[in-house]
Amino acid sequence: MIVQLVDEKLFAIGGARTPLTLDELYAKVDSGIVRLTSTHQLPSTGGREDEGGDATGGGERSDFRDTLASRSVTTGADGIATTTVLLSDDLTSWHVLASAVTRRLETGVGEVLVPVGLPLFADVTLADGYLLSGRPTIRLRAYGGALRAGDPVEFTVSAPSLGLASTVIRTTAFTDLPFELPPLILGRHDLHVAVVAPTRFDSAGEPLRDSLKRPIDVFASRLTTSEAWYGTVGDALPSVDSPEAATYTFTDAGRGCCPTQRVLRGCRAGAKRPCAACLRVERRHRRDLADDGRRPRSPVLRPQ
Repeated sequence: MIVQLVDEKLFAIGGARTPLTLDELYAKVDSGIVRLTSTHQLPSTGGREDEGGDATGGGERSDFRDTLASRSVTTGADGIATTTVLLSDDLTSWHVLASAVTRRLETGVGEVLVPVGLPLFADVTLADGYLLSGRPTIRLRAYGGALRAGDPVEFTVSAPSLGLASTVIRTTAFTDLPFELPPLILGRHDLHVAVVAPTRFDSAGEPLRDSLKRPIDVFASRLTTSEAWYGTVGDALPSVDSPEAATYTFTDAGRGCCPTQRVLRGCRAGAKRPCAACLRVERRHRRDLADDGRRPRSPVLRPQ
């Protein structure tokens, strides 16, 4: 049996669907070629979705992934299996799917929604990134099952790397509160937001609280560029000569040294001649042009 936990919003926008196990079992049989592939695949830029979240409880909420688990479990003779999944910090409804196949090729699919909430939580509306020239305004709201309309709440907002010291704003539950960020600075910054309801208490008699951390990237421009470096395992991590946020992607150098479009003129700064992978691309390019009766010229390289 395959068990999956996916954020319900993905189903709402068509980004996920309930598996059709019978259709998969009785799908048309192809020629017998199971898979066509090649070695040294280019890495995906999407990143992986690790399983689970913070099991310790408390602290700032910062894990807002959309997929919690996708795993195989084996049921007992009674058809029951047990598995444990750690939730992320996201307050949403999780769509739990279980699709099973018996030894007799009998199939079934079950699904249920698991809503996750808190008696008090901060809702922050902001973008993942902003231009340096902008003066963005974020929106703050306090929600929760323990709140009632008109309950007083206090927000504390800070972003040390932006020069924003802890700032307290008082409002009421469910009220939309605009908050203008200070002048932006290039790079990645953490925005900290905490909320407390002084008239609502938990089982220990303490006022209800919640806090979260959201990263913000500040760019000089929306245009991006790619750079490539080469080294062996154990070398120091190359640095990017820019204060803006950078994403590092590690891949086998045998995949080729020109992952971005560039004219064949040496694979890296100071290289006297192209690497073997680029020479193979050049030879193939020249051969293709010769077959078409065209004059060979320096090609623009693209990922293989």
